[in-house]
Amino acid sequence: MSVYKYFLLLVFANNSLIGPFFSLQPIFEKMDSKNVDCWVLTRVGERIAYDWRILPEHLQLNFFVVKKRMLQADTWKLFLKNEIPIEHWEVAFTTFVKKEGFMWLSYINIERYNDATVTNNIDLLHTVSYELLKDYRYPFLVKDYFCTKN
Repeated sequence: MSVYKYFLLLVFANNSLIGPFFSLQPIFEKMDSKNVDCWVLTRVGERIAYDWRILPEHLQLNFFVVKKRMLQADTWKLFLKNEIPIEHWEVAFTTFVKKEGFMWLSYINIERYNDATVTNNIDLLHTVSYELLKDYRYPFLVKDYFCTKN
């Protein structure tokens, strides 16, 4: 028997973010009304990485929610058992969600940064944090900005 049967949703958050600076309630209210199996705060369109590789579109998983239908799916449980290196997890998760036909949505989707032109697409969290906070009430900042290794 799966413990997931008792959950309506499960929130995943990692320690790469600082916040929240705004209430999460409006976000959850909006996203709860959507007919999706999982949702994220942001996604990144296919883009050119800093080392010039092409990175496929992926959901940013520093904060994401998985809802009941996906939580109870056997394929989800199998996916979690995979030993995926952390640096590949976002792309692997996005591939899994699409392959299994789960419905997903990004709370913030700024079209000019996520379009069919690879060179237009950027990592929102590392590039336009101020815009996310000011214009979209994105509730977090990336901790890297405040913690240097020097």
